[in-house]
Amino acid sequence: MDIISLLTAGPSILRAVGSFFGGETEKVANTVANVADAVQGKSPSVQKQAMQDAVKAMPPEAQAELAKIANEALRIKAEMKARELEHEELMHHDTQETARVEAASDDQFVRRTRPKIARDSFAAGIIYAVVMEILKALGYGSGPDVYILSAILSPGLAYMGVRTIDAFSKHKGPKL
Repeated sequence: MDIISLLTAGPSILRAVGSFFGGETEKVANTVANVADAVQGKSPSVQKQAMQDAVKAMPPEAQAELAKIANEALRIKAEMKARELEHEELMHHDTQETARVEAASDDQFVRRTRPKIARDSFAAGIIYAVVMEILKALGYGSGPDVYILSAILSPGLAYMGVRTIDAFSKHKGPKL
């Protein structure tokens, strides 16, 4: 059994697995979850050592239950990750579909709004950066702030990123 898998599963998943099986398995899961709770935020080596000590202190029957708990916790963790990825993919698909519908719209305002926002974002970012550099050269301020510049440029960068992904998705694989 892998001690790291118990730590990465997290106390809540360990407790959930224990309550699912009930009985002795639940007691073992709660013991391990309490150890995982106690070592959260500490260095990985301290976490691993504490978990190893807790496992060694358990009777052999409890260690057998612990293997069952670890396997089920890893299965649940993998299922959660898969659902998270499915959700992200669905969100990306919906965003792409919205952009495609806007681009194909007969309404000029709808079709041109997103690109206009991107152009305005880039223009505002350039103006901000140049003005702040000029002010810095004149002895006023410290130049453009990277966080403010990022916020100003983010609509344009998001638009360009979405359009690039969209363009690449039409050409799966290398062009021959």
